[in-house]
Parts: sequence; C-alpha cells; structure tokens
Amino acid sequence: MQPAAEVAVAPPDQRRRVRAIVITVGKWVLIAIAVYYFTRLVRRIDWATVGHALSLLTAWQIAVLLLFIVARQVVSAFPLSLFVPGLGLGGALANDLGGTTVAGVTPPPADIVVRMAMFRTWGVDVGRGLAGLILNSLFYYVARLAAPVLGFLLAWFWLGFDPALAWPALTGGGVALAIAVVLALSMRSSGAAAAAGRLAGRLLRKVRKSAPGPEDLERRFVEFYENVSDRLFKTWPAAGLSMVLLLALEASILVLSLRFVGVPPDLATAVLIASSFLGLYPLTALPFMGLGVLDATVITFIAHRSPANASELVAGLIVWRVCVQLVPMVFGAGALGWWRLRRREVVEPAS
Repeated sequence: MQPAAEVAVAPPDQRRRVRAIVITVGKWVLIAIAVYYFTRLVRRIDWATVGHALSLLTAWQIAVLLLFIVARQVVSAFPLSLFVPGLGLGGALANDLGGTTVAGVTPPPADIVVRMAMFRTWGVDVGRGLAGLILNSLFYYVARLAAPVLGFLLAWFWLGFDPALAWPALTGGGVALAIAVVLALSMRSSGAAAAAGRLAGRLLRKVRKSAPGPEDLERRFVEFYENVSDRLFKTWPAAGLSMVLLLALEASILVLSLRFVGVPPDLATAVLIASSFLGLYPLTALPFMGLGVLDATVITFIAHRSPANASELVAGLIVWRVCVQLVPMVFGAGALGWWRLRRREVVEPAS
C-alpha cells in the first residue's frame, strides 16, 4: 500500500480545470431542468398560435425593438465607464458586450480574462479595471434584488395590493439594502475597508475552511478601496439611476414584445406586465437569465391576472429573449472581432 505521505495531490491548474468542468456541467444541468420545467408548465400551449403571433412582427416593429436594444446596452455599460478611469463609454460598451458573449458560451472566468485583455490593449490599468467590474456587478445585483420593490409599488399604486409581489419586494429589497449599506460603510476609509475584509474573512472561514482568510481579504478590500474610492462617491448617483433605467428598458421591451405579437392593452395592461416582470426579476440570476423558469413564471403570473392568451404570452417572451440575449450576443461577437482586429494593429507595429 502506498504511504499516505506519498499520495499524489492534484496540482492547482488541474483542480481549476476540474472545477470549471463541474461548473459547466452543473450549469447545463440547471438549464435542462429549467427547460423541462418550462415545457411541462406550458405543454398545453398551442404552438401554431405562437408561430402565428411571431409572424405578425413587421419591419418597423423590429426596428423599434432594435432601438430599445441599443439603448439597453448603452445604459448597461454606462456605470462601467464611470467606474474605470480612461475607459470611456465606447470601451465600456465593447467590454460589456464582449464579456457577456464569452460568458454565454464558456465557463467562468473566461469572460473576466477577455475583459482584462481588453483593458491591457487599451492601456487601462488592470487593477482599476477589475475593481470597476466588481463595483459594476455589485450595482447590478443591488438593482436586480431591488427590482421587486419597484414592481410591488407600481402594482400597488395602479392595480392594488398584491401579496404575491409583496414577499419578493420585502426579501429582495432587504438584501439589496444590506449590500448597499455594507458597501457604503466599507468604502468610507481604508481602515473601514480593512475591517470589512477581516470580518468577511472570518465569516467565510466559518462556512468554508478553504476560503480566503481575514488577512487575505483585508488586503483585497483595501486594494479595492484604493482603486474605486476616488470615483465611487462622485458617480454612484448616475450609476444608480442608470440601473433603474436599465430595468425600465427591459420591462419596456417585454411590453412592446407582447404588444407586437397581438396582446392588446385591454387584455394585459402595461402596468400588469411591467410589475409582474419586475417582481420576478431576481429569477434572472439563474443560468441564462432564468431561461424557462422566469418565462414560465411570468406567463403564469400574467395569465392568472388577465384574460390574455397564454400562447401569445409565450410568443412575446420568445421575442423578449431574442432581444435581451440573442441580439446582444451577436453584437458582442462583433465587438470581440473589432477588438481582435485593433489588437493586431497595435501589437504588430510594436513588434
């Protein structure tokens, strides 16, 4: 028998590859479960009606949706342009689109690697770039969790109190507020950042022994503070407003998608559609923006509160998916191609 001291231990690179494979497999298993749930829930849908509803889209309607898609992408990238010095809105848009496309087809952290490579090509400090990405993600997660609060208030003001929207608003809003408060307190000074890092390290070690310790997280929190503190307190109002606008644009795209496939206002009002979507928005945290689960839940929610045709609701959600996922990935592929071409032009003369 081989002595215990001589048992081979997998190198870090191999462990990372195994972890990436496990994450990828788990991701696709979740997608398969979500799709199965979606097909089971809407198995009685008349797909011929869905196809007919999709055929109703005209050229001008597609043009309107494209305008909203472009506006959504610009608004989504705007906070990153504020958080990363020297990046600019164009660079932030290309970085956001490229990273989103890579994240959709490869396991993490491939998207971060590509984003960092973009920063290097453009002469952007990588440390500040990574800190900006983290801050941008924190703002988006706060907006994602706070979206049910907007949905609940919208429905309460126009349609009346809905307990099904109250619980997501209470839980999501509470977590979003907690994240915002912790971020604000930890960014008050380098000392506060160090204290927050030590506390996070101790808490993580209690949950997982292999997690970074207090000293490691203290250093990371201080580095993060040094990279973003000079811009966070100047730009957070504009960044926060852009996140609210992003939610409004995504809800508007869903309203337009349903209108264009034949769901009239007298069957499902814009307020009902928007409040339902915002109330369930945290489901976009699931793989592929909650593919299957979000769609089925939104359809069920609207169908139970209106006489809208379920088949037309499915058609509208399909159009929405194309607008917020497929089209941005096509744009992202173009952004990656443009970046690689520019990178070659920069590298070759330097060589």
